[in-house]
Amino acid sequence: MPQPFIEDDLFEQKFRVEFSDPSQGKVRSPYTLTGSDLFAADQRDQILDRFKDLIEAPSRDVAASLFAKWYTLPMAALYAMSRYQYGIDVSPERLRVRVDKWPYFLVEETGASVCPQEGREQWRADLLRQLFSRHVDPLYRSLAEYSGLSIHAFWAHTAYVIGYWYPLWISQTESQPVQQSLRMDYRFLTQEAPAELFGPYDKNPLSTRFRTIEHPAEPDNQVRIRKQCCFIYKLPSVGRCCYTCPRLTEEERVERLQTL
Repeated sequence: MPQPFIEDDLFEQKFRVEFSDPSQGKVRSPYTLTGSDLFAADQRDQILDRFKDLIEAPSRDVAASLFAKWYTLPMAALYAMSRYQYGIDVSPERLRVRVDKWPYFLVEETGASVCPQEGREQWRADLLRQLFSRHVDPLYRSLAEYSGLSIHAFWAHTAYVIGYWYPLWISQTESQPVQQSLRMDYRFLTQEAPAELFGPYDKNPLSTRFRTIEHPAEPDNQVRIRKQCCFIYKLPSVGRCCYTCPRLTEEERVERLQTL
């Protein structure tokens, strides 16, 4: 694993992802689940019902929506690919999961790949197919079955966070080659990638346009509005919508932004 990758605390602090080498010993005890457990109905229902109780969600649709919103493993994998040219193996059987009020992830280093000097486009396509078609899509279908929500509600969360993180990563790096990689991958994910990389779809589910408004207190800052409400306002500990929520009127949104 590249040294700068190891030292980047974004993985653990923002994405709640840790890495392990199984050859060095047993997996830590808190990670008692595999990624595959989230796809099997009986185990999934137990895991998500416990998650629902922990966050005090009033219903399964609220729990499933927030679980998908906080399922940060895909962004960690995309960050590794675009920023470090490193392919994380997110095969469900290699993934260990701990679910408390947030999902946490332990990923095996074995099975990871480094971008080849030639053939990056094929390497990227293979990584994205593994991530989305073989992991994210089955997870979202499982969440849809559990909650009764449309699978497109979960994809809307993913499209939104990709549109948040990539521009931020681009703005935070001074390296031209890294910026170029981030820009190319962002464009590919949201505009060029064929639908078959994501699952049995006719259209790329990440190819979504978001409405933006001017921040009332920061004229140079554009606020991107979500396509799908995440239902966080239904949690007793929160009680109000995100300022990016499509449920808000413009007056309510401005009021929320001015209080931040």
